[in-house]
Amino acid sequence: MNNTTNNKRTIIWTSINPGAPCFKAMLKKETPDIGEDDINAIIYGFNYHYFNELVSHLSKVSIGQPIIALALFEGYDDDEDDGFGIQTIDSGNLGECFDTDYDIAEWYVDKSGDFLSYHIDRDGVTYCKYLAIKKDAPLSKVQRLFTEIDNDDFDFSIIGDVTESIGEKVLDALGIMHFCDKEGAFCGK
Repeated sequence: MNNTTNNKRTIIWTSINPGAPCFKAMLKKETPDIGEDDINAIIYGFNYHYFNELVSHLSKVSIGQPIIALALFEGYDDDEDDGFGIQTIDSGNLGECFDTDYDIAEWYVDKSGDFLSYHIDRDGVTYCKYLAIKKDAPLSKVQRLFTEIDNDDFDFSIIGDVTESIGEKVLDALGIMHFCDKEGAFCGK
């Protein structure tokens, strides 16, 4: 229901307008007396069932190295709470990249092959990028990433030195075909 591919990204799961028009039409045809609210309830029920199945499947998949989620939070006010954060998934378990603490959310692999998400709730918007820590990453640079990411003068090139993309691993785990855009970006298997 959610594995949509376009030239910009492959959507893994979304809570944004999950009802495909053909699915709505099929429901109306099979049950002509059903109302629009009931159709939407059925579609959202299927979508959240799919979310649980997706997380259950990915919870059985570890990439064998820790995953970090780099997060940017933007509040609706000009609060001082805006900023960067970092979370570690030591197990490398892909299912732990998903959560239900949101009002609206979407997880996807972009045309560069990066695994990303955004979550919207009453406090603001959180954008996450999920990366694996490279097996040969120098410990000093990994430690620097975790201790200095909140500094205004943080050197973001460190991220590329110590991490690698996991988008291809997510697509492989789900059996989703990789894609290429018109410029040839992210031509996976």
